[in-house]
Amino acid sequence: MDGELWTVISQRPLDARHRLMVVRFADSLLLLSVSQNQVALLKEIDDPELVAEVNSRVAGQQQSAAASLRGKLAALGGLRGMA
Repeated sequence: MDGELWTVISQRPLDARHRLMVVRFADSLLLLSVSQNQVALLKEIDDPELVAEVNSRVAGQQQSAAASLRGKLAALGGLRGMA
């Protein structure tokens, strides 16, 4: 964990006004339905093996995204001219 009590690890829109979010909270994962006026808990996942598997997948996706970004920056000549 990165020191935060809770972290949004994934979110997907359902329609123009609603989205699903997966939030890491302490040692659990929460599946939430979120709209402008409401947040509803759909499911709490507290099985240690499942939580560990999801955390591992998220870490792998973050590493992959970081490697992709480094490759794109290298192809562009780095961050020259950006301040």
